[in-house]
Amino acid sequence: MRESGRSADSFSHPLHAEFYRFLDVKGALIPPPNPADVGSLGAAAESQLALPTVPARQQLGYIVAKNGPSSEAVVEVLAAHFKVPKSRVAIVGGFKSKIKIVTVGER
Repeated sequence: MRESGRSADSFSHPLHAEFYRFLDVKGALIPPPNPADVGSLGAAAESQLALPTVPARQQLGYIVAKNGPSSEAVVEVLAAHFKVPKSRVAIVGGFKSKIKIVTVGER
């Protein structure tokens, strides 16, 4: 069954997270038990994911993350809260961005 107004082609390029992490009720990063299961991310990039508190509404932002030994990429980050028994936590997902990093002298 096809949803009204949507073609089959609109689903040919699904949104795919490069990584995800969880934040606790205070907005601090919850270390994943096995980072390979949730997407590779260096410590410097992970440190950019923490928030002052769990967001009340969906938040969109950008971080710079290494994507190789000597290169970096801009990553689009989406944070959304959800409720668990007696608490509220957040999930943060990172997605490829079309923003390019250009250093002085490059075009």
